[in-house]
Amino acid sequence: APAEAVPAAAPATPRSRNVRSMEERRACEERLGQVVEKMKKEGIDMSQWRLGTFQRTICPQCEGGSTEERSLSVFIREDGTHGNWTCFRANCGWKGYTQPDGVPKAYQAKKDSGNENESDQEVKANQPVKVIRKLREEDLRLEPLCDELVTYFSERMISAKTLRRNNVSQRKRNNKIVIAFTYRRDKVLVGCKYREVSKKFSQEANTEKILYGLDDIKQARDIIIVEGEIDKLSMEEAGYCNCVSVPDGAPAQVSNKLPDKDHDKKYSYLWNCKEYLDP
Repeated sequence: APAEAVPAAAPATPRSRNVRSMEERRACEERLGQVVEKMKKEGIDMSQWRLGTFQRTICPQCEGGSTEERSLSVFIREDGTHGNWTCFRANCGWKGYTQPDGVPKAYQAKKDSGNENESDQEVKANQPVKVIRKLREEDLRLEPLCDELVTYFSERMISAKTLRRNNVSQRKRNNKIVIAFTYRRDKVLVGCKYREVSKKFSQEANTEKILYGLDDIKQARDIIIVEGEIDKLSMEEAGYCNCVSVPDGAPAQVSNKLPDKDHDKKYSYLWNCKEYLDP
């Protein structure tokens, strides 16, 4: 008897590209929703969440310090597979990483091993290259310290002579008179940090980070490094001119191993002053 014919299986119904894209979109939206909710539980909240780009907001851990600086950098991948954040205030440094449920932690493993995929490299490639500003004295409109600020320093046992030698000045900034600590290398202006009497700080943006008082250690055999500019001035009053201060205060934590120059952003001022510090 002839073999019974087996009916051919019906061809699978083709799924349109629109159907697949809708499913992918829903899955992506679900992942993004989870990442955002997890960040909110950490205290991170944005007025508007943008994907695939770095955003700045106030850090919930340090609250931006006395200046309420928007120091927390937040990033969420466009596909919602992860989000991360870092506070760039030197005395905070809070950072974290989160993923939606059910997503393997492959990206974190790649990140730790240095094996990033093309998408990760593309994110890095699209980050703007920081251009270092060259400051000019006339642009900052610095002025000699007024009598009130000279008195402010004298109450801290810092003389007018020391202030003049260190080029401590004042400037009107945001409708306030602020103290201006000028950062110089070979007497050339490199950066400027401002301090209000209320101890709120700000700096000229996109300038090279160096130590304050750098020229004072050019020929020094022993070097004293302190936390702030006023500490450096106080050391000079005590007879120690071989002293510099760091530009961003003392950090909350340090790495267990020395990173290379290109990745060591927090201590870039040490790399930039390496020739002064090498024995």
